[in-house]
Amino acid sequence: MGYVLGISSGLFSVGKDESIYGLWKKGYYSITHGVRFTQIDVERITEFKDPFLKERIEELKRFGVEFGFHGETRATSGAEVIGFDVAIADIYKISHERLLAQIKFAGELGAKYLLFHASESLPFQMLFRDLQPSKLVDFWGRPLRELVESEKFLERFVFESNEKIKEILWGFERAYHISTLDKYKEYKEKLKKELEKAKREYEKETDETRKRVILETIRGLERDLERLDDEIQRLREECLKIIDSYDLHYGPERFAYYVVAKYMQETKDPIWYGIVGKKLSDKELVEKPELWVSAVATKYIWGHINPKLSEYENPKPLLEKHKLYLVWETGFLQTGMEGMMRIATPKELYTLAKHLGTPYAGWCLDMEHILSVCNIDIENEIRKLPRDAGTWLKVVHVAYPSPLHAHMPISLGSEAHEFLYKILYILRQKGFREGWIIYERGDKPAFQTIEVLRRIKEFLEKDVPPEELPPEFYGFKIDEPEVIRQREVILQHAMDPIKGLIAVPEEEHTFLSRTALERGKAEQWKREEMR
Repeated sequence: MGYVLGISSGLFSVGKDESIYGLWKKGYYSITHGVRFTQIDVERITEFKDPFLKERIEELKRFGVEFGFHGETRATSGAEVIGFDVAIADIYKISHERLLAQIKFAGELGAKYLLFHASESLPFQMLFRDLQPSKLVDFWGRPLRELVESEKFLERFVFESNEKIKEILWGFERAYHISTLDKYKEYKEKLKKELEKAKREYEKETDETRKRVILETIRGLERDLERLDDEIQRLREECLKIIDSYDLHYGPERFAYYVVAKYMQETKDPIWYGIVGKKLSDKELVEKPELWVSAVATKYIWGHINPKLSEYENPKPLLEKHKLYLVWETGFLQTGMEGMMRIATPKELYTLAKHLGTPYAGWCLDMEHILSVCNIDIENEIRKLPRDAGTWLKVVHVAYPSPLHAHMPISLGSEAHEFLYKILYILRQKGFREGWIIYERGDKPAFQTIEVLRRIKEFLEKDVPPEELPPEFYGFKIDEPEVIRQREVILQHAMDPIKGLIAVPEEEHTFLSRTALERGKAEQWKREEMR
C-alpha cells in the first residue's frame, strides 16, 4: 500500500460549514484538496443513521475516494459517553456497546480504519475529587470482587496489607468495617494461641477432673473461633459488597486500578512488562501510581477487545471480516492536566496495539496531542521505541507540531516540514513502511500542507536520510532560474557587512554597471541585471 495521503473532514459543529454537514458530505472534502482519502470525523453516533448515508457513500466510492472514521470523542462532543479505560460498571457496558456499534457501521460502509482516542477519562490523580458509583468491574467487565476472590494474593493485598495500602484501597469508605476486621483477626490469633496452650496442657494433665475442665475450655475456644470466623467472613462480605454497589463515594475507581495493577504484576502480564518494565513493591504501587496507571488503563481496553463474558460481543471477528483497522490515538484533555492522561505516549499506544491479539489493531501518532497533553520530548520518545513499533503504526496525524493544540497547517520548507520528516524517517526505520498520513485540520485552510505531505512521502519512500535531503524536498531545484538569481544576489552582497571598513579603495560597480551608470541607466540596469 505504501503511504496514503489524506485530510480530515473537520467538524460541522466548529464552523457550521454546510459542505461538511453529514458523514457523506464530509467524505468529499479530500478531493477539493487534491487527495483521495478523507478521515471522516464523527461528531455524533447518530450520524450513522442518516437515511441517505449508504447510497451516498457508494457514490463517494465511485469517485475513487477512500475513507476512515475518527470515532466520537469527549473532546468533540463534550460528553463522557466513552471510557474504554474506566472501571465503573455501567460506563464499561455503555462504552463496549458504542465501540461495537461504530465498528459495525464503519465496517459495513467500507472504511479502512476506525480511530478512537485511547483515553479521555478523568486522570487517576484527580479521582479523589469526583463522586462515583462504587459498582466496579475488572478489565473483562466482571464484578471486581470476582477477581479479588479468584486469587489469594489479591485477598491478602486487599485485606492484609499495611495500613497505608488499606487506607488507599478503602479510603473512599473511611475504613468501613476494616478496623473491626483487623481487631477480630488480632483476637483470633490470640484465641488460637490460647487453644494451642490448652491442648498442650490437656496432653500433659493426668488428673481426670482437671482434664475435663481443660476439655471444656478447649471446646469453648473452638466455638469462639468458629463464631469469630463467621463474623470475619461476614465483615469481609460487607467490605466486598461496597465495591459492588451504587453507593456514591469519592474516586472508588482507584480501588479497581490498584487491584488490577497487583493482578497484572503478579501474573506477569505482558502489557505490564511492556509499559512498566519491572516488578514494583507494594510501597511503590501505592505511592507512585504514575509508574503503572497507563498499564492498567491499557488492560481495560484490552478487555473490551478480548471479552470473556458472553454478554460482551467480541469485536475481533468484525474487524477481520471487514478488514477494518482499529486504531488508538493519544486523546486530549483540558489545559492544566498536561502529563496526567491515563494513556498518552507512543510506547503505551504501541504496547496496546501489539497485544490486542488481532492483525487489525494499530496506533496513531499525533505529535501535536503528544506535545500538548503529554509534556514530553517527542524525538527522544520516538527514538526510544522498540524496533518493531513502526509496524503497528497505521495512522499519522500531521499538523504544525504546536504545544497549544492549534491544528495549524505546515508551510513548505519550514522547520515543521523538516521536523516531521525526521520523526517519520525514524519510524520508517522501526517498520512504518505503509499507512495513512493525514493532515488533521483545524479551522484553517490547508495552504501548502498537502504539497508538504507529497514531498515527505516521495523522499520517505526513497529512504533518504534527513541530513541528505536535496533542495527539491524544500520546494525548489538548484538549477532553477530563480534559485540562480537568488544565489547571485547573495554573492554580490556577501561583503555588505564590512562595507566602509576596508582600507583599500572599494568598487561599487563592475565594468557593465559602471557604463550603465555613466549613461544614466542605473535603474534600468537593476531591472535587467538578473534576467
